[in-house]
Parts: sequence; structure tokens; C-alpha cells
Amino acid sequence: MASTRRHFLSGAAGLALGLGAIATDGLVEAKEEGTAMRRAMDGARDRLVYSTLFTAQNVNALLKDDADRQRALAFCRDIGISKVYIESFRGEYAREELLVAARDFYRKQGLAVSGCVTTVSFGKKSTGWNLISCYTNGDTQAKLEEIFRFTARLFDEIMIDDFLFTDCECEECQAARGGRSWEEYRLALMLDVSEKRILEPSHQVNPRCKVIIKYPQWYDNFHNRGYGVDTETAAFDRIWVGTETRNPTAERWGAKQQYEAYFIYRWLSGIGGPKTGGGWFDTYDCSPEVYVEQAYQTVLAGAPEVFLFNYGDISREANRPLMDRLKAAQPQLAKLAQVASIKPLRGVAAYKPVNSHPDGEDYIFDYIGMLGIPLVPTHRFPGQAKSAFLSMHALKDRELPVKLAAYLKRGGNAIITSNLAKRLASEPALSDVPGLAAADQPTLSSTPWAGTLVVLPAKPPFTSLYQLPQEELNRVRNAVVLPAAGVQMNAPPRVALYVFGNRELVVENFADEPADVELRWGSGEQGRARITLAPHTVRQVRR
Repeated sequence: MASTRRHFLSGAAGLALGLGAIATDGLVEAKEEGTAMRRAMDGARDRLVYSTLFTAQNVNALLKDDADRQRALAFCRDIGISKVYIESFRGEYAREELLVAARDFYRKQGLAVSGCVTTVSFGKKSTGWNLISCYTNGDTQAKLEEIFRFTARLFDEIMIDDFLFTDCECEECQAARGGRSWEEYRLALMLDVSEKRILEPSHQVNPRCKVIIKYPQWYDNFHNRGYGVDTETAAFDRIWVGTETRNPTAERWGAKQQYEAYFIYRWLSGIGGPKTGGGWFDTYDCSPEVYVEQAYQTVLAGAPEVFLFNYGDISREANRPLMDRLKAAQPQLAKLAQVASIKPLRGVAAYKPVNSHPDGEDYIFDYIGMLGIPLVPTHRFPGQAKSAFLSMHALKDRELPVKLAAYLKRGGNAIITSNLAKRLASEPALSDVPGLAAADQPTLSSTPWAGTLVVLPAKPPFTSLYQLPQEELNRVRNAVVLPAAGVQMNAPPRVALYVFGNRELVVENFADEPADVELRWGSGEQGRARITLAPHTVRQVRR
């Protein structure tokens, strides 16, 4: 529920315009100033799309006349925003005449323009979170259809913010559920509602209209609240991904690790394929460094569009340092976007089946990535991968023991959690696999088939993994990364590694302290790189 607790009504106070650039560490040398910096920033904007949202409240309060619209345009141009989403509904309607005026104005100014709907505070309330609706209820469904018919008249593309779920357990829902689990019922309900009350009416009103479902970042809870990422992705025209991780120590947002943005986008894009659009993040509980880390992760994950939520927030004076930092990072982001497009993505396959349950290992993939193990997320069993990471999520696959045995006997390398090792230890199909036992410390076992099995202790809080001695972490990491990506990394925790194609490496330091990093991919000095990463910086290395 972390990202769904977003402050969804944006205030109008403290708007700031004309933000200036600041220096930043990373891929851009400090000497790039003046005209050279401006050219680099312009190039960044050419290669990446930056976008923002005018919420329904923004439209009504901040786009009331031409002066307001001009002011917002100047802000967008300063940040490099070339696409805007104009929201028709977020608990209240935006006035139609203001929607039309804004749409036509920004189109004439050369910006791409789409619509948006946020499905909160309408119809019958859920018995859970009071912003959410009971979608079993007929009146709620009728109101939902009304909202989308209205919006489809005005826009050829509609984004749905990440509140299209339900947690209601009212008597009406209980009766409709019957003997099904809440997961089964909600997955079926939200797909049916999406098809009949959103997609069909929108396409009927406007055959050109494309409807985007934006998934939040709480991927381990999707199925419990009706987000079926396989069935809904198939149904909707496009998908979008929430990459809002925020401050990793902010408990009210779930203390999300920065790597989560990368993992969820790569995982969902594997399901969505060409339907996958951009990544969306916000300013909440963000320092300038953490805010831009969301952008780095979004771009490294391959997103072609960086969505900055929302105009009312990002234009506040209090958020000026965040926007300054983003502007200064745009040349880096452009270079990272080029690198992230290189295929294949190399690393350790991370298996998370659709609708899989964490069973006590919630979001563990994010922590594994923060250990410097480059993950290649997948919703299918990675039978042909050279190395794979498996957690309790993999038990969703009923054939897991047989598949894992075949994988290891093919010579594959695996790193699995101690909880999963304990569950699999008595499986007949794995009876001849050495080292398959829970342990308090990492264990590495050579298999009879020329592979390695690593068992990693996994006890909440998973930040305890960051306490592994660096020598031990290097040993665990390199046992699976070297065969999968052809590189070894010696580095402390909270330094992430990304491997693109045969030559490009990216390392990012998420820590508040400098990190000494050694990368090895061959013999001699030509086959290694030693770098010191400043806190919260990114570096590209070509081997």
C-alpha cells in the first residue's frame, strides 16, 4: 500500500518558476559549463521524453486563464517537459472548458497532450481505504463508465493513475465472492470492470482512444487487490510503471530500496513488451539526491519517458532543489538511456511468477539488487540462464522442484534464499543436490554438474544483508555474476551493477559514503577498472 498513500490533492501554494542548474557528480565532467552544458542538456531532452501531469485540482486552480497556462508552459520548457497529461477526474471533475482550453493551448505550443483519470473518492466507498471504491457495486461501476466516457470525448490517450484496485470486504462483495478467495474474486472483478466499464465505453466514444493502466510500485501486493498484470496488460492498450521509491528510510512509504524502481520496470516490461510506456515518480520524502536516483533507475530500466508527478508539486518553491538536481542530471540521463537500450541485458535471472506470494520475503529482489547483483527480472522460469536467483515467490510454480533440478543438472548456477532452501530440502527431485539446506551464513556449494549453489540467509529486515562483510559479499556475488555477465565486482553493499551487452557497465552508489569499486573482466590492468564513487552517483564503464 506504500505508493497508494500518495498525497493526491495537490495544493497551489509556493509555485516556483525559472529554476537554475547546479553541478552534480557522475557521467558529466565538472568542466562542462555554459554553452557546452546547455548543448548537452538539449541533447538529453531530444533523446528522452519528460512529462508531467496537471491534476484535476491543478486544472481548476492553476490553469484558469491564459496567464496561468503561459506560466505553466514556461516552467515545463525550463525543465525540458515536452508532454503533458491533463486530468479530467481525481475525486472531482476538472471543468470541461478549462480542460479543452488547456488541451488546445498546449497542443498549439507543440507539446504532446494526453488525458488522465485517477479513480478515487467516487461511488460506494470501500470498507478498506476510504479513497478507494467498492467495484462490486453497480452505482460505482456506472459512475466509472461516466468518467471514462467524458474523458474519451476529449483525449485520444488516457492514463489511469494507480488507484484502480479494491480492498473492499462489504456484504455486497462477500456475497459476490462466493467460495472464491479474495485474490481470485478481485482479479476477476477488476478485469471485468476494466473491460466493460473503461475500455469498451472509451473505445466506443472515441475509436482512436488508447487507455493506459499505470501499475503502482507495490508489486508483491498486486494480486491481493485486483491488479492482474498478465490479464490486465493483455486487455489494456498500454501499461505504465510506478517507479516512485522515495527516501529508503521513510517508513510511511514502506522504506523502499532505490533498486525497486529498476526491478519493477524491468519485470513489468517483460510482461508488457511493446505495450510498456514510461516510469512515473514523485517528490514525496525525497532529498535532491534520492529524487534523481528515481530518474536514474527509471532510465536504466529502459523507460523511454520520465513522468514527473505532478505540476502542482514539482513547481513548488520547496521542491526547487529537486528540479535543479534533475536539470543538472539530464545529460547523464541521456547517456544512460543510450546505454540502457543496448541488448542483451546481462546478469542473474530473477524469477517472480505473476501473482506470486512473497511468503515473508516481501520485495527481497530490491535488496538483492542493492548487493550489487545485477538482476534480469523474469516472470517465466529462466531455464536457459547461466545464473538465477530464486526466492519464496518461485513456489507459485508448482513444477519448481523438477525445473530447478533440471536447471542445476544442466550446469546452471543458482542463488536461493535460506527459506526456499528449507522448503525444497525434502523434495525428491532435488535429493541429489548438495548444499540445499537453510543456514545462518551464506553457503556456496559446487554441484556435481559444474555449477554453484549459493544459499543466502534471508531474515527480515532484509537490510541486514547489508551487514555482510565485504569479502564474503564479493565471494557470493561473483559466484553467480561472473558466469552470467562475464564480470566480477568487489564493492560494498548499496552499490548496484548493471550490465548491457558485451561492453557497457554502469555502477551506482546509493550510500551516503564514498565507495571504492573494482571491476574485473579480464587479465592485467586492461581487464579491470578501479573507481571511487561519490555518494549517490552513477558511473559508466566500458570494458
